[in-house]
Amino acid sequence: MRPVHEDAHFANVLGGPVWHDWEDAQLACVEWDLACLVARGRVIGMDFGHADVVLAGDDDAYDSERLDRCVTARTAQQAVC
Repeated sequence: MRPVHEDAHFANVLGGPVWHDWEDAQLACVEWDLACLVARGRVIGMDFGHADVVLAGDDDAYDSERLDRCVTARTAQQAVC
């Protein structure tokens, strides 16, 4: 567990890069933030390769199976919204 943005998609990145829209920040697994970034591309196929770049540039180790589960959960969360 570590601090995560909790809504870490590309629309919440400003120039710099700087994150904004912090009202959902909390302690969670890093895979949740990664899922927020890559779910759209994995599920809808509209990321134009951004997901692969994000995952390749992540210096921290992440669990790919947990990431898959988080992508499923993020997709369900967005469907409800």
